[in-house]
Formats: sequence, C-alpha cells, structure tokens
Amino acid sequence: MFSLRRIIAAVAPPRFPTVAVAVTVASAFRSAVVAVAVTVASASRSAVVAVAVTIASASRIAVVAVTVASASRIAVVAVAVTVAFSAIGVSAQQRGVPQAPDRAAGEGEGPFERLIVRGVTIIDGTGAPPYGPVDIVIENNRIVEMRQVGSPGLPIDTRRRPGNATKELDANGMYAMPGFVDLHAHTGGTAQNGGTSAEYVYKLWLAHGVTTIRDPGSGNGVDWTLTARERSASNRIVAPRTFVYIRPGAGWDGGAVNTPDKARAFVQWAAKKGVDGFKLGSHEPDIMAALLDEAKKHGLGTQAHLAQTGVAQMNVLDAARLGLGSMEHWYVCPKHSSATGPSRTILPTTTTTTSITASRRPAASGNRPRHRTATSGTRS
Repeated sequence: MFSLRRIIAAVAPPRFPTVAVAVTVASAFRSAVVAVAVTVASASRSAVVAVAVTIASASRIAVVAVTVASASRIAVVAVAVTVAFSAIGVSAQQRGVPQAPDRAAGEGEGPFERLIVRGVTIIDGTGAPPYGPVDIVIENNRIVEMRQVGSPGLPIDTRRRPGNATKELDANGMYAMPGFVDLHAHTGGTAQNGGTSAEYVYKLWLAHGVTTIRDPGSGNGVDWTLTARERSASNRIVAPRTFVYIRPGAGWDGGAVNTPDKARAFVQWAAKKGVDGFKLGSHEPDIMAALLDEAKKHGLGTQAHLAQTGVAQMNVLDAARLGLGSMEHWYVCPKHSSATGPSRTILPTTTTTTSITASRRPAASGNRPRHRTATSGTRS
C-alpha cells in the first residue's frame, strides 16, 4: 500500500502556496468514470498528483493510476488493478429513461371477450382496392373473423352480421387497415432531443398508426425493455406491442462476446431471459456465424447494423449468407459474381424482408388486435 503524502514529500518542498482539486464524474453507455486530479505547486518546483479511477460495468474492470512529478525530479508511480465484480457500474435502468406511467382513465379500453367493429371499409395492405362494409370480430385481442355484410351504397343485411358482441364499435364511414410495424424503433432516451420520455414516443407511434415496434439494441436496458414489453402486453400502459432485440453482451455478466463459444453462451442466456432477438454488428465471421446459428436454434430473430468501419470483415452479403434476418444500416455496395455471368453491383437499401411472429407473445395494450405475422420491408 502506498501513501500519497509520502510521495509528495519526496518530490516537493513541505509548503505549497497553491492547491487545486478537481473531481469529475461522468457516465457513458456502458461505464461509469470517476477522475480525481490534485495539483500542488510552488515557485521553485511543483508536484502534481493525478489519481484516475475507471470502473467499466461491461468488462468488470477497475483501473487505478497515480502519477507524481516535480520540476527538479520526477517520480512516477503507476498502479493498475483488475478486479472482477459481481455487480458494479451504472445499471441499464439508471442509464435509461423512466418507464411509461400506468394507463390513465380515458386512455383506451379492452381487451374485450368479443369486440365487433361494425360496418368498416377495409384497406388490407396488399394493394387491392378498399372493400366493405365489413364487420370485424376480435376475441381477446385477436382478429378471428372479417365478414363482409353488404355492398357500398346499399343497406346492410342485418341477417349476415355476426352477433354476441360484448362490445361494439360503429365504424360506418370509417376505414381500417393493418397496424404499421416499425422495425427500428428506439424507445426514447438521451439520444432523442436530450431525453425524450418513453410515454411520448409510445403515444407518438400509436397516433401515427404504429401498433408494433422492434426496439433495436434495447438501449434503456434489457430488463427495462422486457418490463415495458410485458406492461404493454397486459394493457397497463398505452404503448405499441414491443419486440425486444438486444446487443451481444448486453445485460449479462459473462464478459465480452469475443469467441464463438461466448457467442453461443450469450444467445442461450438471452433465450432464457426471454428476449425476441438480437441487434448485431460487423462481427468477425466465426463469431457472427455462431450468433446467427444459435439464434436460429432458439427461434430468435436477428438484425444488424453493419457499420462502415466493419464491412471489410462482414458486409451485408456475407451476413445474409450466414442467415441474418434483416439489415438496418450498411455503407458499401459489394460485388456479386456467379459462374454464369459477370459481377453486378447490389445497391444499398435500408431494410430487407423481415417477418416477426407475433403469436409468440401476449397481446399488446388497448383495442389493437393481434396478427399472427407482421411482415415489412423490400426485397433487393
């Protein structure tokens, strides 16, 4: 054990007219940093003592460094300590925004045992023209029947209408269409205008017809996003149905995901945790292959941000061949060649075809019906 007092006494005179102390505390995405600097100066010589302590929750590393210097002589003491902790640093819940408040009175109803939406005109999203009037039957938040009950401009034949409703909505003159699925939906946080609340973005999505979201990376924390998903499913909050996709290493204490074995172990842990899938990066090929293969074995989805800095080792064609489900961003046009023809350039696009199986999860909040699958994107 060393003494700062002894070190200062060894390199500087006993009296110093100036003493300055600065303490800085900052939090980053996966770390908490505490830096303490003490400067003691005299006219003839100076002694500078700097103490820096870095605690990183992701890698569980604590580093302490001490440097002491004087004008006439220099003494440098560096101490590095690596300690494995069971729990250290800033938790995901502390990093994120607060959870959305419970649903207030007047902010929606349901689910209902048997809800019937009467006389609506349907836009089915396939490109077909609208048709109706239609009665939509929803039982416990799932569409079970869509029955055409007449023709435009003619009276509805009441004999054709489904009955036994526990709740009815008169939608005559209105239109219904499938809810939008936002496949890249970050839930608030400091990156959005300095700290946009979860409640705000949830209601903004719903106001624009987005009834299902995929949270890429779950930046508010794994447990935070899982909790929000279940609160939406149980109608406790006004929010879209949520699918939880997490980054490799997020939320677990197994260290960096830097080998194929670690990749598989992480996916297995995440599957038990209850996540829906993973947001990947431009990982080394053997690690990417392990992540994608293990995710497929557990029925979990995958998406990737293939950053410009990593496309030399993993571009979108490489990732697709390994089984990637969808891509979020990429910044290169790889060449595709075949034995039967010349190379051709694949133009970049934001999202490829992706399918999310909604039937794996409970219903979302309010009157929004559940569909068995939600498909979005474009083929390239």
